[in-house]
Amino acid sequence: MKIVSVNPEQIIGLNDYPPLHSPQSLDKYFRYFINNDDKHIVPVPLITISSALPILEADPKFIPYIKTLQNFLSEHKGVNYFQSGGKHRSSASYLARKKVPWIIIENDADIKKLKPLLADDKFLTDNTFEEVILDIKKSFLKHERSFWTVKEKTEAMIAN
Repeated sequence: MKIVSVNPEQIIGLNDYPPLHSPQSLDKYFRYFINNDDKHIVPVPLITISSALPILEADPKFIPYIKTLQNFLSEHKGVNYFQSGGKHRSSASYLARKKVPWIIIENDADIKKLKPLLADDKFLTDNTFEEVILDIKKSFLKHERSFWTVKEKTEAMIAN
């Protein structure tokens, strides 16, 4: 488990907007960032695309998304991660022009260490690394075949 500094344009955000599911959470985290209230800002979990791809490619339903993902990555050089939670924190940090701590999850042991920190995070409820990737996959399969960075997603939210 590594804490890193990553820019919002290097991360594929979850494809769950529109609508904004919790404007209250976005506002809450925005205020935390503006006020430098670090005790309320826990790391946002990331998974490298290279570690997720073998699991994603194993599902025939995800194969059409792989081509879309490859096209997206060819147009977005430097994107290396999938976001696996912390949607409101990441968007709020971008809007506040502050850095959010990102934490790279690489295995089951990382999940075990991270879960207590993210007790209120609805996304990271899984017990294994593979389950986290499968949840990311489910999230993408619920929506049209497209990908966007955290930066692009946040800019789309503020444009509406």
